[in-house]
Amino acid sequence: AQRTLRVQMPPSFAVQLARLRGAHVAALGRGDDVEGAFDGVLDLAGVDASHAVKPGGAYVSTVRPPIANRDARELRAATIGMRFDRAQLDEIAELVVDGSLQVPIAEVMPLEETARAHRLLERGGVRGKIVVRVL
Repeated sequence: AQRTLRVQMPPSFAVQLARLRGAHVAALGRGDDVEGAFDGVLDLAGVDASHAVKPGGAYVSTVRPPIANRDARELRAATIGMRFDRAQLDEIAELVVDGSLQVPIAEVMPLEETARAHRLLERGGVRGKIVVRVL
């Protein structure tokens, strides 16, 4: 089985979905000595962790262009964006409903506090989703 490496914490949908598909998921912090330890890296934070990928492995990022030194190590590299169709969204919704996919909620606030929600997100450090109650 291939291994996947996650760079950003806390667990995101990407990490949870990888686990549900049978991937072994590990977290990498700055300064961790994991040279060539993983078959693949999923970079969600913009931190170059290409050193952690085995030669011939895969480096996928959602935030940066493919890494410069990939050819020397024969890495497969790509930048991806998220685009879902109705079937994928239905599948994700089912996983949330049955509890397989967790949605961490940091705070629920009324519509009148939307400006505060934006300030919290801009400041950073929010762990989980901010839900704005419309009704």
